[in-house]
Amino acid sequence: MSSTRNLRRVVLGLAAGLVLLGLAGVVAWRRGLDRSSTTTSTRGVEVMQPEKEREIHFLNETPVRLEPGQVMRGALKGGEGYRYSFSLGMGQIARIVVEQQGVDVAVRYLRPKRKKPTEVDSPNWRLGREVVYEVAETAHTYVLSVVCLDFTAPPGGYEILLEEPRAASEEDRTRFDAWRAFQNGEMRRRGRTFSEALNKYEESLALWRRAGERAWEAETLYRIGWMRQVLDKNQEAIAPLRQALAKFREDGRRLDEALVLNRLGEALCQLNDWPGCLETHEATLPLFRDLGMTWLEAAAGNRIGNALAAQGRVQDAQESFRRALEQARRMPTRESLREEALALTGLGELSSYQDRRDEARGYLRQALLAAERAGEGEVRAAILTNLAHLDRRDQRFGEARAMLAQALAIHKKAGNRRGEASVWTSLGTVRLLAGETEEAGKAYRLALTLYQDLQDPLREGFAWLNLGRYFHAKGDAREALACHETAAKLFRGSSSRRGEVSTLFGSARALRDLGDLHSARERLDKILADVEILRAGSDVPDRRASYLATRQQYFDLYIDVLIQLHEQNPTGPERWQEKALEIHERRRARSLLDLLIEADARGAVRAGSPLLQREKELQRQINVLEEEVSEREEREEAGGRLAELAERQQALLASLEETRRQILVHNPESAASLRPEPLGLARIRAEILDKGTALLVFSLGEERSFLWYVPQNGEVSVHLLPRRLVIEEAARTIHDGWSRSGRGSTRAADQMAIRLSRYLLQEVAPRLTARRLVILGDGALEYVPFAALPDPRTLPPEGVSARKRAPSPLLENHEIVYLPSTSVLSILRQKERRVPFAAKRIGVVADPVFGSDDPRYPRLPKVRRLSSGPEEVGGVLQRTAADLGISRFPRLPFTAYEAEVIRELVPEKLRFEALGFAANPETAKGRDLEKCRVLHFATHGLLNSRHPELSGLLLSRVDEQGNSREDGGFLLAHEIRNLKLTAELAVLSACETGLGGEVRGEGLVGLTRSFMYAGVPRLVVSLWKVGDQGTSELMRRFYRILLTRDNSPAEALRCAQLSMSRDPRWSSPADWAAFVYQGEWRWPRRRSGDGGIETPVGAGGPGYHPEDDLPPPILGGPKGCPDDIEF
Repeated sequence: MSSTRNLRRVVLGLAAGLVLLGLAGVVAWRRGLDRSSTTTSTRGVEVMQPEKEREIHFLNETPVRLEPGQVMRGALKGGEGYRYSFSLGMGQIARIVVEQQGVDVAVRYLRPKRKKPTEVDSPNWRLGREVVYEVAETAHTYVLSVVCLDFTAPPGGYEILLEEPRAASEEDRTRFDAWRAFQNGEMRRRGRTFSEALNKYEESLALWRRAGERAWEAETLYRIGWMRQVLDKNQEAIAPLRQALAKFREDGRRLDEALVLNRLGEALCQLNDWPGCLETHEATLPLFRDLGMTWLEAAAGNRIGNALAAQGRVQDAQESFRRALEQARRMPTRESLREEALALTGLGELSSYQDRRDEARGYLRQALLAAERAGEGEVRAAILTNLAHLDRRDQRFGEARAMLAQALAIHKKAGNRRGEASVWTSLGTVRLLAGETEEAGKAYRLALTLYQDLQDPLREGFAWLNLGRYFHAKGDAREALACHETAAKLFRGSSSRRGEVSTLFGSARALRDLGDLHSARERLDKILADVEILRAGSDVPDRRASYLATRQQYFDLYIDVLIQLHEQNPTGPERWQEKALEIHERRRARSLLDLLIEADARGAVRAGSPLLQREKELQRQINVLEEEVSEREEREEAGGRLAELAERQQALLASLEETRRQILVHNPESAASLRPEPLGLARIRAEILDKGTALLVFSLGEERSFLWYVPQNGEVSVHLLPRRLVIEEAARTIHDGWSRSGRGSTRAADQMAIRLSRYLLQEVAPRLTARRLVILGDGALEYVPFAALPDPRTLPPEGVSARKRAPSPLLENHEIVYLPSTSVLSILRQKERRVPFAAKRIGVVADPVFGSDDPRYPRLPKVRRLSSGPEEVGGVLQRTAADLGISRFPRLPFTAYEAEVIRELVPEKLRFEALGFAANPETAKGRDLEKCRVLHFATHGLLNSRHPELSGLLLSRVDEQGNSREDGGFLLAHEIRNLKLTAELAVLSACETGLGGEVRGEGLVGLTRSFMYAGVPRLVVSLWKVGDQGTSELMRRFYRILLTRDNSPAEALRCAQLSMSRDPRWSSPADWAAFVYQGEWRWPRRRSGDGGIETPVGAGGPGYHPEDDLPPPILGGPKGCPDDIEF
């Protein structure tokens, strides 16, 4: 759900008050639907039966006699039947075959001395055969009925044949015993007692083999595999399914081949073998198509969509669901309507994952109508629950309650008590989030009672967990602790790691509220140790990020506990505030840290080596196992299987650790890289901070937020801030106001900036003596240009208007730098020491040609014109433009001016230029930019916050002949990551290049990180859409300082912005504050005019900026900006 499984599963977050439906969550939901629906199954394709048994209308009163060897034909539609008779002498055996030709029938007959008729109804839809065996112990005339039990079925034909009766031999009697055992299995399968059915099928298989019945052996092997799969013995199901498949293929039974492939695909899906699952389901498509089985073709398309979604292939999954929807709508049958509902549900879930909630609702409402027409009660209930989750995410609690009430009524009518309990749990959560605390408690207690009655200890554990959350919301910590302790006992008995971790968190929170901080800390230590182990086991960085993002509440609580310990004893030797800072650093930008070091870590180990292959395979197995464990826990399953999986997981983790140790033996220098440890305070001070540099580290919490002030020397102080909601509201108001051109919104943002400065910096103001402030933001603070925030020491007293005494921005006295984390900077510094010096001083990519409205566009009569609208923008650019509501991409004429400024300052031999048509993705990915020390991109930047991987830079979309470029002119974030750059600085003179998708713990995931991964340690990026002219003016000033004076890029940006803030034409923060400096602030000194020689300068380290060049102390005012440049 989902990235590939970050895209992974349903993530429950009471603190956030929403349910995020990940892609693998989509799959898990649909798996649960298959298990919970009261259906019979067409060999893996579920078909809902009528809710009530209806009376069959027989077309004949007097049975028609079957003559041996004579084929008789009939026709039936839904709810109709036809009677036949046949006679057997004592000891004779009869075999009757009914070939279905467009109608699905069952065969019933009453054996002597039996009160209930024997029913034969194989799950072979409308094209297979029904076979009856009978051995007469006494002479008897039998009445046999052929009936159509699907009352909605259209008319169809069948043929019936009584083979010549004969005296039953010993082999015949074995055959008859095998058939009876098989039919007993069928009866138990239809009655959903799957374990008993499996036993009967296994008994039957031995008898069929003794009788030498190859065809029946294949049928029975299929049933055995099917039952094992339904019973979650998926690995054990593979062998019999493959054996049955081989026999069906040898016999040319294409329908049976297709249906076995379908079941095999489901088993592989349950084992999280998504490539195998996809390949298997794709193999069924041509078979169903050739057989003309349209609705089964649709069913296969839905399953293919599930497999694609689980692999994170969102667009491919959507196309598969759309094709399935088209197939399902070709035939308005009951089965087709069900597949239509499931296809629409798949599309709705994918839209929900993409945060297109209105679109998701549209699909789900259509799915609901299709399910209603099909009479699919359980499918309807599942869709209603899905709609309720959407409403809950939007805080439409009334609508969510209404949807869940309907789902509850369906479950009650069907007698599905487990479904009832699940809905009561969801209702409790909705009510809790809506502030209806007592009603939430009632709902949770009803769910608890139902699970206790069902004797389901795992789900009972989660019910106690929810009651603990209820008591926490109510403020009763003692009862909350008792509930969590009760849940913990149940989880230990059912081997539910997810449940145990949740109870550890709940009990730690309760212990904190009770004042037992040390006991709370002990529980949180256990949680974080488990988080680190499981996070390290994943081989996909995006999955690590999403895993950590869903567990941020653990870090929030731990930090709060440590700060409370500090507040109890501020001068104690434990220095709890420093430990809290180190816990916070452990969660910052961890996936970026992994990405930066892993390529280097394996540099000395030959690609394709057995060790690396072994590591990759172990990581794959751990991922598969973690998926199965988590999905079982989310389905709240109990039993020994979870304990078995937990043991296997621990063994795999131990093997992975040993393999990594062996890699280190071959590459000792990679030890720190393979398992990068976030920096502790001592290393931060020794390796990161300079004289005159201090960190401002923010942590926003749901209840309290904190700021750490960390100088190179001296006391680390921690300051209490308002809760996250208050700070983020102010931050977004500032960003929205300054990013608009209207005066009213700018004034409102100015006032809010004063308030935010008080929130964040008032308490720490006396300590703000460092010349350089390094900001490690959190949440919406990533959107705030701190350089433009008022210096708290210059604010007027509360109640005094700022108009009478205008405050100075932090920029006046401080250089402002942003970092993802201190650990990331440490790795960037290590990497930069190994990068060879670039031959060119600067590379410029600017002023691209976007479309036919550009005067440079060729005016050729036969050339196909290219619109600037998104309707002709290919692939991902079209999707990103649509997401952003962009209809055209106008030329940015002032970007050519930026290039001209650089051209005047840098000799031709020391610069590279790509302007106009040459400013295209091919150039950006070429070797020329790899040789440049500074990169300057001046163009449109497109931020897709829904899908950060679809963010990028828009370059020329046409060539000199006016032909559309195949790449659409879009340089994507992931393409930037794959570049091999030696640049020391990248300037992204485009809109919103500093933003991205927000992932808790990771910050903003966007272009900044892509360039850092590509090897660039310093970036100048923007926080909002800046006017073309204002941007070019800032860049003119910036480059005149950077390229003609001995200032670092961070200093040059500060001086350029400071000069604009003092210029009446550009004094509004909306004009100059958007651009911020990210990354390494130290700047290697190079000999002027020679791009190939490095000249170490000063005492700040070889080749780095000496501290004496920083602005002087605050009292004297900044003197670092050149005063001999006129702007």
